[in-house]
This record gives sequence, C-alpha cells and structure tokens, in this order.
Amino acid sequence: MRCRINQGQAQAREKAMKLYAVRMIETCQPVGLFWAKDVSDLVVAIDFDDVMSPTRCEYLTIETTGALVWYDHESWQLGEPPGEPDDLAAFEQRVEQVRENISFDGSLFALIYKGEAQGSWQSFSAATQADEVMAPASADSEHRGSGVLRFPAPGDE
Repeated sequence: MRCRINQGQAQAREKAMKLYAVRMIETCQPVGLFWAKDVSDLVVAIDFDDVMSPTRCEYLTIETTGALVWYDHESWQLGEPPGEPDDLAAFEQRVEQVRENISFDGSLFALIYKGEAQGSWQSFSAATQADEVMAPASADSEHRGSGVLRFPAPGDE
C-alpha cells in the first residue's frame, strides 16, 4: 500500500505546475513570470501571442516559496468580473487596481527586488540541446489561449 501512495505522489509532482522567471539573455530585462508544466509548455507560453522569441531568453525555475500578495484590502473581488462583459472602463479600472497594489513576497521578492536567484539561469538553446524542448507541447497543455495582459512601460502610457 505504501508503494501506491509514493507512486501517486510522484505522478502528482510530475503534473504539478512550476513557476519560471524569464528574462532576456543579453540585457537581463524581465519578460515575465510564467506557470507551466515543463520547459516545453514554457516555450509555448513565451512564444504564444509573440510575447518574445524564446531563443532570446533564459529561464530560472522558482523552487522556493514565493507569493503575489495584495496587502491592502482592495475594492475589487478576486474571481469576480469587474462589471458587464462589454464594460471596457470597468476592465481598465480593474487592471489599474490590480497593478497598483501588488506585492512580491518570499523568493519572488528576493529575485525581483534584490536580484537574488536561487539556482541558475538556463538558456532555451541549452534545453533544446538536452532534448527537453524538442517535442511540441502536448494537446492537453495548460496553455489554453491568450490571456496575455501587457502593461505599458512607465512613461509610455
């Protein structure tokens, strides 16, 4: 019986999403934080909607506890629509509310604010050479559509 539990735990770990930080190789400018099953799904997520060419990026697997937190009790409700489906003004207000008050904690705070990375950055070309990315993402990939929300750089608004 104990063996079954261990096999189940191993399978659950294989299916668990991982958090990856992605940055530009040459400039170290951030591309984003991505949740993906594996490096193949990460490549799909980065390449989807032309976010960035993965060949210009490197990634870091975030393996320690971190969080995105809103410490102020917000006027918006998580998981609830901001208004009517076609209400662009309500949507834009929600985007601004979320962006203004988000905090990074734990390993994300250390990475983003202090530049402290637990582990080492990997290029996608190295992953390709190791045959980690060669196969296309599976049909049951967690990446099911756009949902990429781009925030303008300060001053470009």
